[in-house]
Amino acid sequence: MSDAAIATVVTGLVTIVTLICGVVTLWIKLSENDRKIEANTVLTMAGTTAATQNAVVAASAANQASEKADVLIEQMNGKLENRIEAIVKTHTEPIASALRAHAEQDDKNMAEIRQALGELRDNTKR
Repeated sequence: MSDAAIATVVTGLVTIVTLICGVVTLWIKLSENDRKIEANTVLTMAGTTAATQNAVVAASAANQASEKADVLIEQMNGKLENRIEAIVKTHTEPIASALRAHAEQDDKNMAEIRQALGELRDNTKR
């Protein structure tokens, strides 16, 4: 065989080996990418599950906080209403007592005036 034929055969063998190595390398890279994709998918699913659980816990905590706030508001408003009622009563009770006393005194005065007018009428008829 001539040198040219040997060079052509060697070049062909090198090309075939290079092609096989390229295919094997491509197959290995694709396999690794599949494993990476699967690992990333598992991580994403775990993260999504954790986020969902955290959202449920956060919603539950928000509901509990809202209920506690409602109870606190009811207690505060109840106490506030009682305090307002007590303050109003302390300020209006003396006025109401004074008005009742004034009405009683008016009734007494009117009774005295009626009695005096009655006596005057009786004295003028004679």
